[in-house]
Amino acid sequence: MTPTNISDLNAAIAGLRSDEQKLKAAAAAAKQGQVASLAEAIPLIGQSTYDAYRQKARDVAAIFTDATGIVVADASLEPVVM
Repeated sequence: MTPTNISDLNAAIAGLRSDEQKLKAAAAAAKQGQVASLAEAIPLIGQSTYDAYRQKARDVAAIFTDATGIVVADASLEPVVM
């Protein structure tokens, strides 16, 4: 196993940010307006889409922790959709 380098970490974070924007856009498109909360967004985007995002966020958090030694709280991995 090779150690994570910072460019890998930056790419993983950029990908996660892009996915977060896609979730936000998909929820807004499904509602045809601004979404007020994550609880409102999940049924609009689908539970499986949300679950896939959360798994990717956990994976990126693990890479971050491996590279920095800083543990990311699971609660802070939620996408911002409003």
